[in-house]
Amino acid sequence: MHEALDVPSVSGSETVSYTWEGAPLEPGMIYQFRALSWKDDKGSRSYISATEDLKGTFHFSPL
Repeated sequence: MHEALDVPSVSGSETVSYTWEGAPLEPGMIYQFRALSWKDDKGSRSYISATEDLKGTFHFSPL
């Protein structure tokens, strides 16, 4: 599992990007991308939206 809280905040239809700098993905493994959006609500996180559970599931196979 990887968590990045320093991704810049955007609003509206802007594109958010993030460069993976962790360990290389292992060939043959199945991975899942999840993203959560949240706002700071008086010192605690209030989640706004999230990707669907199976959206972003992929099998890694290098070229």
